[in-house]
Amino acid sequence: MNAPKHWAPHEGDHVNSLTAWLAAGITVAMLIAYELSLLWFQRRSPGLLARLAHANLREEWFAALSKQQGSEILAVQTLRNSLMSATMTASTAALGLIGTATLLAPTFPSSITEVDNLSRHFTARLVIELVLMAVLFASLVC
Repeated sequence: MNAPKHWAPHEGDHVNSLTAWLAAGITVAMLIAYELSLLWFQRRSPGLLARLAHANLREEWFAALSKQQGSEILAVQTLRNSLMSATMTASTAALGLIGTATLLAPTFPSSITEVDNLSRHFTARLVIELVLMAVLFASLVC
């Protein structure tokens, strides 16, 4: 059986490509909508978000602890434990980002630097992979 010399795309390949781009666009739109709604909700009702509620609790804890004499060691130990917990969380996020980058690196085309082949390699999957990397990086940094 001889292999075809020239592969021509079929009608179904265009539909699959269109579906993939549509899915990628919907994914990016959902991420943007989520971030915008979170920003809007944060400005409208700041006390109801966990991030701001925890900040308020820390302020109240500090004010209550400041009123009690002899609780300085408790404050230092509590801050140390909080810092260690944040460090473990950040380390886990960094490992997740590195693992994702390691898994995605082989899928990036080796010839993506060629300008004439760039449009061929710029696929919906590549867009989703780059968006995933950006979201993971933002969650690590922010």
